[in-house]
Amino acid sequence: MKNINVKLVFYRTLFSQSAASVTMGSLSAFLSKNRITNNLVLLEKNNFHSVEDVLENIDQNTIIIAKPNFKDFYQMFQLLSEIKRQNLINKIFICGPFSSLNYDSLMKESKWLDGIIIGNPEETTIELLKLLKKGAAYCNCPGGIWRNPKNGTISSYYQRKYKLKLNDLPFSSRNIEIDESGSYINIESSRGCPGKCSFCHIPILSKINGLNDVDYRDSVLVVDEIEFLYRNLGKRLFIFNDSCFWRNRKDDDRILKICSEIKRRKLLIKFYVYLKCSPFPPDNILKKMIESGLVRVFLGLENHSKMSKILFNKEIEDSSYEFIKKRLMKHNVNIHIGYIIFEPYSSINSVKENIKYLKKIGKLFRIGVFLEKVRIIPGSILHKKLIQDDLINKSLSYSEITYGYKFKDAKTEKFYQLIKEIFSLELKNQAYEFEYYCTTIGLIKNILCRFDNRNFKKLNKDFLEFELYRDEAENLIYTFLIKIIKDVINDEVENGKKISIFAKKFNMMHCKINIKYASIFSKIKKINNGEYTELIYSGHEAIK
Repeated sequence: MKNINVKLVFYRTLFSQSAASVTMGSLSAFLSKNRITNNLVLLEKNNFHSVEDVLENIDQNTIIIAKPNFKDFYQMFQLLSEIKRQNLINKIFICGPFSSLNYDSLMKESKWLDGIIIGNPEETTIELLKLLKKGAAYCNCPGGIWRNPKNGTISSYYQRKYKLKLNDLPFSSRNIEIDESGSYINIESSRGCPGKCSFCHIPILSKINGLNDVDYRDSVLVVDEIEFLYRNLGKRLFIFNDSCFWRNRKDDDRILKICSEIKRRKLLIKFYVYLKCSPFPPDNILKKMIESGLVRVFLGLENHSKMSKILFNKEIEDSSYEFIKKRLMKHNVNIHIGYIIFEPYSSINSVKENIKYLKKIGKLFRIGVFLEKVRIIPGSILHKKLIQDDLINKSLSYSEITYGYKFKDAKTEKFYQLIKEIFSLELKNQAYEFEYYCTTIGLIKNILCRFDNRNFKKLNKDFLEFELYRDEAENLIYTFLIKIIKDVINDEVENGKKISIFAKKFNMMHCKINIKYASIFSKIKKINNGEYTELIYSGHEAIK
């Protein structure tokens, strides 16, 4: 293969962020730096023409490197396997966290797959492509596993000794973001995490990548990338994908340097970060972050039950959230919590305790939190415990393992299946839209109050009316869930009429909230040519 052409294919991961993938953007930039032609291809589920981008200008010198995720691997693999079956391209490889964590069963079950790039993809991909360019049919290099095209055998995995650090890599390619409406964009200032959360994939990936701690990008380089995106792409809201932006006092100097550079260069930006409840940044660091544009914190609150926090290996005091909320709300910094109600050892009483807590802190509108149980990461501490306690089959493949466990408490299982059916099947899009409206109104209210108080005061009555509707909906949800829990505990038969009445009332509340949301945003769109609405993610698949 003399002239290699690489297609980097992926789905978006989160609707609350840019559609672009930092992983694939970084790989694209690194390939370009090494003079390898490549194209980023975002697969949009509701775009009838996405596959055309995959197939455009392909030939037998084309290689696909795809990044599947746990939500969309099935659709992606159907597409890729058919492309390979029709002999439209030469080879297909996959990369990313999902691939790295499930490489063994993925390779065994996907006979069409030529190999898996494990861990940070940049160095391994370059070596792989250089071997292919020289004409090698079978590229057995460290940092991945590979299929021999002659006999179908799969190589052993040899971990790569990674030499490149974030400082050595070029800034991510931004081809997707150029076409994406909205002024928000994903960015990373570090890779890895030294934490030991039992359910998390990042510590495992850190080990694969040979990281004992965290790989940080120099603070000046971080702001160089921000400035480039600010001045050339018009981006105003930066979403840091770092697993935790501030971990301990060792991060103080780095964070202060980022903040001072933003201020020195007069970059009028806003940004989100991920933080832990404990430890949480001290006042002097938090103040500088807020002064330089912090508007939202993704906070790992996780669970209110003491037993679940022990299981998750999370040292979070019961009063942590209230204390952090008070500090952040004082400066109108929005809080978006990470929370897991359902885990394999959840009792029906701990579920009830968590629902009451979410109601207490005003986060019961986060319907997605109680519709998704904890994901199981292969090789994680939680996965090993489930195998030991016979709550999951140790031989489950990549397609089964994520949610393939049993609940220890049968009543918890029954309750989970009931509410999943009600909110996912009965209410469908209304449940998701309700959460989206509540989340985005809370965010835009904080931003306006802080940066445009004059217009905030004009809209304050609308915000208050919206909050009344939201609280009314939360009360409705809370009352219903507590009744269902009571029925489950008492082994009462499912009451279809009760569910029907709730669904009808919820749909009425959804309609009120939808109209009030639309009214607020129609007014905000008229402020500064829609500057503030451009900061808010759309909540749907399309990027334009």
